[in-house]
Amino acid sequence: MAKKPKRTTARPQNRGGGCVFRVESAQPYGWIVYLEGHAQTHLFASFSLSLIYAREWAKANPPSVILVVGPDGKMAVSQTYSATALQAG
Repeated sequence: MAKKPKRTTARPQNRGGGCVFRVESAQPYGWIVYLEGHAQTHLFASFSLSLIYAREWAKANPPSVILVVGPDGKMAVSQTYSATALQAG
């Protein structure tokens, strides 16, 4: 199992009070997906697979937010899933 990367400065709040799913670079290779506040991570070889997994996980657990943090530690994408619709931001 991959270790969680060091904490980043990207810390937006989920105002809806739901789940926050993070997709982060697992340098030197791969990407991890995890639910904030939980230790278990899921390792993927490609970014696209990790994002697909995070999206499906978020859709199944609304309200939720997906945060994608790049290798540089900066937030690249934020998506919010509500019980009725998707809002990209």
